[in-house]
Amino acid sequence: MRLMPRMRISASFHFALDAPSSRSHGARFATHGDAVYCCAFAPNGDALTGGGDDKAFLHFGAGAGAASRSVELGGHTDSVTTCGFSHTGTFAATGSYDGTVKLWDATTGSLARTLDGPGDVEWLKWHPKGDVVLCGSGDGTCWMWLATSGGCMRVFAGHEGPVLCGAFTCDGKQIVTGSADGSVRVWAPKKGVCKHAWLPRGHGAPPGDRGTLLMSNGAITALDVHPSDPELVAAAAEDGTAVVLHCKSKKIVNVLEHAVAKTVRRDDGEDEDPAYAVVCVAFSRDPDTWVATGSVDGFLKVWDFAKLPARPRPVSYTHLRAHETEADLVCRLLLE
Repeated sequence: MRLMPRMRISASFHFALDAPSSRSHGARFATHGDAVYCCAFAPNGDALTGGGDDKAFLHFGAGAGAASRSVELGGHTDSVTTCGFSHTGTFAATGSYDGTVKLWDATTGSLARTLDGPGDVEWLKWHPKGDVVLCGSGDGTCWMWLATSGGCMRVFAGHEGPVLCGAFTCDGKQIVTGSADGSVRVWAPKKGVCKHAWLPRGHGAPPGDRGTLLMSNGAITALDVHPSDPELVAAAAEDGTAVVLHCKSKKIVNVLEHAVAKTVRRDDGEDEDPAYAVVCVAFSRDPDTWVATGSVDGFLKVWDFAKLPARPRPVSYTHLRAHETEADLVCRLLLE
């Protein structure tokens, strides 16, 4: 097991499922022997988890509040950092710092195939309409495979640092990625080329090009694609801000200043930057003009970006409680 250096992780050794009608835990699965790093749900309610014990588990019937059985998905040789189900729930995928993505039969838990090629697998996403899986790597590349055959369809190269987040747009016709190099890039899946890049401050931009700079300073830690508009993307950054971007116009719709960077003086006289990174971001489905940001400062903020200036104020916010753990704060944010 290797500690994840970039992603904020939850070091709870249990995967807990909250029943929709109750505030108490509907189910608790004591299957992992180390930190649980990722979880995902299939359309039928089955759950998938991965952790620092180099294992993944498929929990059948978890959506009902208690799994009928849990199947170990073994074979990874390093931390399982990411997981997800295909759009039909036919396949389950797990990605690991061992540099592989494994595809599983989601009905039985049997291994379908192993996909290799990238470095440390930071994240994976399924195509919203097809059996195509995409992953981002610590070596600065993204890989796209056809799940039914295991064939590599494209390798996307251009980032100058680990690709920490990414996704297909809701129509599946574009790919958006964010990197530790501070940039957000839009890709054409069929051609494998970068269509546009928003760059961090200080990177430089063509004279008069006001749509290129991302207006952030630090790694892009998370992003989300709009559930109905394929041109809208929200990206979170280490500098305490998030941005709403429009792919077609190549413009910055809004800059969301979740936390203002401040330098504090320690008792020993040294300057220290407090934790303020935004580590999760998500669009709401209804209303679809809301976006939420979560930070290691312990706050969740909800913004309405539809009729607001470039630096809007949050419409509401609430305080998040972190897991009682020695590891860093993790926020997995789902707005329905």
